[in-house]
Formats: sequence, structure tokens, C-alpha cells
Amino acid sequence: MFGTLLNETLTLRKKSTGHLHKFRANVQPSRSLIFTDNASLPVEEGDSIDRALSTSVETYTVVERGYYQAVHGVPAHYQMKVRKNIGEESKTPGRSQPKTHLSKIRGDQTRQENRKAKLRELLDGLSRLRLCGPSDDPDEHTSAIESYRYLLINVKALSKGLLPRDVSEQLDAVPSDLESIYDVYKSKAHLDAVCVDIEAELENPITMPTGSVPAPQPEGDDLEKWHLVLMAAEAPTLKDLKALSISKQAQLLLRRLATQYPRSDMTFGKMNFAIQAHADDLASGYPPGEVLAVKDLLLSAPWRRLESDGFISDNGQNFFHVTTEGYEAAKKSDAFFSNREVIDALKLLHLEFQDYAHYFYEDKLQEAIAAAFERYENRLNEIRDGSKNAQVMAASGHPLVYKLFDLKILKEPYPTLGGNPTTKAAYEKGLTGIMSGGVSWLRNARTHEKHNLPPPTPEETLELLFVASYLMRMLDLSHR
Repeated sequence: MFGTLLNETLTLRKKSTGHLHKFRANVQPSRSLIFTDNASLPVEEGDSIDRALSTSVETYTVVERGYYQAVHGVPAHYQMKVRKNIGEESKTPGRSQPKTHLSKIRGDQTRQENRKAKLRELLDGLSRLRLCGPSDDPDEHTSAIESYRYLLINVKALSKGLLPRDVSEQLDAVPSDLESIYDVYKSKAHLDAVCVDIEAELENPITMPTGSVPAPQPEGDDLEKWHLVLMAAEAPTLKDLKALSISKQAQLLLRRLATQYPRSDMTFGKMNFAIQAHADDLASGYPPGEVLAVKDLLLSAPWRRLESDGFISDNGQNFFHVTTEGYEAAKKSDAFFSNREVIDALKLLHLEFQDYAHYFYEDKLQEAIAAAFERYENRLNEIRDGSKNAQVMAASGHPLVYKLFDLKILKEPYPTLGGNPTTKAAYEKGLTGIMSGGVSWLRNARTHEKHNLPPPTPEETLELLFVASYLMRMLDLSHR
């Protein structure tokens, strides 16, 4: 119905993914409208639309997509309200718009800076590009392939003359024969690696006199202790990796991902690890014969652990990024992961101590022990104060335990134990000794002289929390 009106081919650029979609349209600049009958066009407010002219490219930002449903014989269509971006006045978030009237720009320096600006824009688009999965709709495949092809062609073209020879050779070697989505996965894996050098050159260009030799670059200057460049550095063989707990495997996987993808806007597709180059990068340092098995192991239970803990998040279409919490966990991996299995056991403790996980995450183990036995002592004081018995009000500390039992404010937790008075007395002596020791030995030492005690391990801390838990349960049973 609208065929003759749709006299131009425009390109929709998705703000969220960087994908490109070509469509037939009618542009009405005076009314700031773009009309199309392509009702399946995935246009949203904030997307960009490129209009190719004979000497330049106009770019519009979609202000209101203006979708109209079919009615009275008129098919569904869009009447998009748009805003034209003029030169540097573009307000499209995250990207600078194509320059118009480039023929008026004079000077090699200015042209070079413009090329660098455009190249930075393309690299930004590449970092935000979302690729579909192998099983997705064929139209999604086509869109992803064409979007990536556009970025690759332009990155290669604009990089000419801006990069050192070795980086240019690496860029030229990036595969550009893209027939399927798998070709895109392989090509992008190579391009992502080269982009690290391209971005570094754009920010800090290296210029040297002809014939000079670059000074040796220091190794590891930017690396922190938590970074994991080689997965095999922590578990040299597949057998060693399998011997680790799932929690430890997840810790190594997170450290590796956070090292590979140091910003949350950098994404990685789980399906991409099926490509050899990606698998090699993930399972870095392992013999070639073990790489795929290492990759499969890491992408099973450890990967699911990271997802469930919120350390990595799915952006959609099986593409992930490391979350803010994930980077924190990677940097403090011992506290987050070495303690994880210990923390799982807290739910078995007395209700008073089941919320002590924060002590482990904050690596405040001494404080956890002190807090537990202080709570135990406070419970003794609560029982004393609640008794309203004048004979016990002056007692405190470990003598309070004996006083509470002497006055029968606390009673045997298991009344049927002991067949005669002698046996019963022996049991009570043992019980009161343990319960008073909770104050005199454990509470007092951990509160007043913790500086004279060795730092506890997470396992030792859990053991003492179970002691405190047992004492609290004895109080519950004895105070009836």
C-alpha cells in the first residue's frame, strides 16, 4: 500500500546491542518524521537511524517510535518522531555521530583526529555488540553477521596509518569471510584480542625515532594479587582441578573471568567458549589435550555457582558480564570462597548464630567467636535477671553458671539421666564445668586477650561457633 512512498533505504542502529537493521522508509525532515510500513522493525526510543546522502550521512535519534496498529485496511506501521543530530551536537548516549561535510575539513592533523574519534566510536560499538546464539532465529543471525561485518570493515579501514606495523598486521589477519554466526564468533575472538592494542595506541600512541629499539616493558606492573592470568597457575593439571571443591573451582573461574573482562560493560557469550580460541583463553596454561575438558568442567557446576551467587549475570541471549559484587568477590576471593562451604554450615547452628555469615565475608573471624560467646554470657545474665531471685543477682561471669544450677533456676537438661544421686551429681558437675568454661575460657580469652591468640581459620571459627551453639541449646533445655 505504501510502496511508492518508501523511497529510501535507512539503517537502524540499536542502542542496546549495536545491531544494524536496514529498512525502507520515507523521511520528512521538515516534520521530523520517518515513516515505514516495516511493523516488525525492533525500533525503540534512543535508537539511531542513519540516512546516507550523496556527500555525507545524516543521523537521527528516535524520540518517539510511534507505532500504529492496523485499522480500516491501513496496515500496521511506524511514524517515528526523530531528532536530527547536527555535527558534535548529537545527544545520542555513548557514541559520537558521523561528521558531515568532511570535504571542508583541512589539515592532516584534524583528519587524523577525526579518524581516531570515529575509530573509538566503532570500538565502543564493538564492545556493546550482542551476538545471538547458534539456535536463534535466522533473522537474528543475519542481523548479527551484518552488524559485525560493518564494524570490522570500518575498524580495518580507519586503522590504516594510525597503528604500529605489528598491530596493523594482526588486524589484517582477523578473518573477514563471514558466512555463518560461527565465522563471526571466530573472527570476533581474534578482533577482541587486537582491540586491546588498538585502544592502548589510541590513548597512548608510541612514537620512536627510526631505527630505535623499544625499551623492555615491565611485566606484571598492572597485575594485582587476585588477578589470574593462567588458570593452570593454581591447578596445573585437569586432575588437580577436579580434586578441588566446586567452591574453589568457582573461585578460580571468577578470578579468570574478572581478569579477562575487567569492566562490567565487557560481555562474554557462554556459547563462544565452544570456539577453540575462547576455550584456550579460558583454560590458559593447560596442555592442548586438556583444554576442552577443563573448559567443560568450569562451565558446569562452577559456572552455575557464580550465577546463583550473583557474581556473573546474563544480559540476555546467553551473554554474561561480571557484576560489581563479582569483582569484589574476585578481589577478596579467599574471604568469599574459602569460607563459602563453612558459611553453608551456619544454618545448622542455634538460631542466635545463623546470621553470622557477614563475619566470614568481612574476614572478622576473631570477632565472630567473641560475639558468639558474649551472646552466650548475655543469655545467662538474662536468665538471672528474669528469675527475680535476690540470691543470684550479685553473681556474674563463670560463677553464675554454678549459682543458677544450685538454686535450681537451671535444671538438668535430660532429667532421666543418672540412675542414682551420685551419678546425677557427676553429670551436673561435668555439665556446669563445660558451661562455665564457655565464659571463663572461651568468652574471656577471646574478648580480652585475642591479641595473644593465633588468628583462627574459618574452619576453627566454625568449630567454636558450634561449641557456642551447643551451650545455647543446653541453656534452652535447662531453663524450663
